[in-house]
Order: sequence, then structure tokens, then C-alpha cells
Amino acid sequence: LPESHQEIAAVAEAAGQLGVQTPTVEAFTKTKAQLGETTNLTSEQAATDIAQIENVMRTASDETDNLGASLVALGNNGASTEAQILAMANRIAATGAQVGLTEADILGLANAAASMGIEVEAGGSAVSRVFQTMAKDVAAGGDKLELFAQVSGMTAQQFAKEFGDDPARAFAAFTQGLDRINKSGGDV
Repeated sequence: LPESHQEIAAVAEAAGQLGVQTPTVEAFTKTKAQLGETTNLTSEQAATDIAQIENVMRTASDETDNLGASLVALGNNGASTEAQILAMANRIAATGAQVGLTEADILGLANAAASMGIEVEAGGSAVSRVFQTMAKDVAAGGDKLELFAQVSGMTAQQFAKEFGDDPARAFAAFTQGLDRINKSGGDV
């Protein structure tokens, strides 16, 4: 690794402070140092932000390489940077964990939002609010669930099942429905 021993030690220290288990500190540190060298993230930023997501999502410690590789792939193939994706993902993670999103779902949503030029703070908060509202309305049923379902092109029962099985897919159906309404001249 082309980083100094002080920089590498700082990443390992951050790993310990963030609850990374001792047997996996070395692999965690190596991955985050590599991210610091190959992306627009610093090693410490990568360590802190990814560890926070992993803690919230209860990611297995041996999955840190996969999370890093996914982040780099999204940054390389989208219109957003790894720093933007990671910042957005951190804002979405807590709500995402509550509603059943996976790490891949969160990174994908974060990449999509960041690639559209949505500001991290506003976008992360908005996505989280939509998921919270969907979860509440699916649980409660009624007119608000009907509206989500109608926009998504489903019945209320279909939307509730879809949200329960795959909240990211239900969210995608809803956003696609909003896009259809917008393109047809409707008021979204």
C-alpha cells in the first residue's frame, strides 16, 4: 500500500473505534486504504463511512471487500463519485435497515440519486422519508396505501406484498409511476 504507516495505523484505529472485530481489522484496513488510493475518498473517510453503514446494516465483517468493490463499480459506471454515493448511502442506511433494504439496495439508490445531481443531505433525507411513509402506510392500509399502489400501477394488496418482499422494487415501481405521470403532463 502506498500510504504511510501512520495513515494505515489511523485507519486501523478508526476500525477499532467503530467496532470492527479484531480478527477482521487487517482486511478492513487494507480495503479502506485501497479505497483511499483509488477513489476520491480518503482512507479514514472510507473506513468511517463504510463502518457506520456496516454497523447499521449488521453487515458480516467478511463482506467489507464486497461493499468496497460495489462502491467502486458504481462510482466507475455512474455519474457520481464514490464519496457522493457513500455520503448518500449513509443518510439512507438507518431507514433502509428498518424497512428491509439490503446494502446493495442502499448503494444502488444512493448512486441513482447522486447520479441525478441530487444534493446528498436533501436526497438522503427525502429517500428516507419516502420509505418511512411507505412503511407506515403499508402497515396502516387505507387511502394513502391506495395512492402509492395507484401511482405504482398495482392494487393496494400487490403494493403491500411487494413492499414487504422487496421494498426497493416497490420504491422503483413508485418512482416509475411518478415518471409516467410527469411525462403525461400530470401533477406529481
